Amino acid sequence: MRPVKIRFLMIVVALLTALIICGSWLLQERRRSRPWTDSVSCANHAIQLKLLFYRYGEAAESFPAVGNARDAFTKMGAAVGHAHAGWFSHPASACPESYRANGGIGYVFVADGLSTKQVVEHDALVFFCPAASHQGARDAHALQGTLNLQCLRNDAERIAVLERALQQAESGEVPYSPGAIARIKEDLAARE
Repeated sequence: MRPVKIRFLMIVVALLTALIICGSWLLQERRRSRPWTDSVSCANHAIQLKLLFYRYGEAAESFPAVGNARDAFTKMGAAVGHAHAGWFSHPASACPESYRANGGIGYVFVADGLSTKQVVEHDALVFFCPAASHQGARDAHALQGTLNLQCLRNDAERIAVLERALQQAESGEVPYSPGAIARIKEDLAARE
């Protein structure tokens, strides 16, 4: 072989090797940063849902009696003229880890059937990120009736929000549906 061809092949091999090394390093860095980016994406999606709840609360007397979060959000969106009904099936409306895992919206809706007035008066829990999401991430999210979107920094904070909702249900302060109570208890059990 001629020296020019050999040099050319060596340069190509060196470039391919560098590309493989850089690519694997970038992939590892992306995996390391995913919990943080998932948390930020989830916060953005939860803020958009918070605005939907605000608009819905002004227009309706009670939340849809639907335990499935995606169905409830879709009904609320339709009630307030949300222009993009398909948005609730899109990853931009979901807790990212849940969407990646099973295509689900991820959020756990527990205000099904509750009066919008009661939810605000008692600062009742509306929805939260499930135990299966935010593994290793900084923040999970919960929306309460005063439209207080909380960034829950650890499992202790997440458990406290769920236990407060359960206490409200058991005391009769907030008449959560049996399905909502079951979802709260199931999530608490998953966190232990």
